[in-house]
Amino acid sequence: PMDSVYLIMVDRFANGDESNDQGVDRTDPKAWHGGDLKGIREQLDFIENIGVSTIWLTPITRSRTEPIGGHPSWHGYWVSDGRSVDSRFGTLKDLKELKSDLNRRGMGLMLDLVLNHVGPETPLTTAQPDWFHGLGDVTDWTDDVQRRTHDVHGLPDLDQSKPEVVRHLNADGLHWIREVGPSAIRVDAVRHLEVPFLNQWIQTMAKAS
Repeated sequence: PMDSVYLIMVDRFANGDESNDQGVDRTDPKAWHGGDLKGIREQLDFIENIGVSTIWLTPITRSRTEPIGGHPSWHGYWVSDGRSVDSRFGTLKDLKELKSDLNRRGMGLMLDLVLNHVGPETPLTTAQPDWFHGLGDVTDWTDDVQRRTHDVHGLPDLDQSKPEVVRHLNADGLHWIREVGPSAIRVDAVRHLEVPFLNQWIQTMAKAS
């Protein structure tokens, strides 16, 4: 049978636990709205009944929460810690329970991981400044080299030619495979990644799955 995938913007879907709300204002489209993993679990009957076989979550990893130049951060793609669940969304236990709920229904879980960049002014940019290209923003989107080595709209671009960066990103992915065992992983911004790095990352994850 054909797999049907349902994309869930976690912060925007359902607020199941108001105790983890931080700065929530549902009247402001740029603010956090409080959606979380518990909220998704509470809506699984609805999701299953519309015929969905796999849910794809926008990044649930800890991310920068402050806006940048007026742009909001609730989407989760400005990662600050690639191995922790953002407290606004819940806990690792909540994620494992969601996975168990889906397993019982014969449904899959796809996680979204960011390997190309981190959020500005996040722990890694301070602790490991030499892990980044530091070449400024992409100015020519038709230039394949720029797309792979420059920052995307100010997001610090990781240099995957460095073995220590590869080890770090491999460890990020292996963490989620070992702790949660997702059905699939969606890698963000693949056109900005070096193909040899991406190939080895996929092979490393496949061996661990």
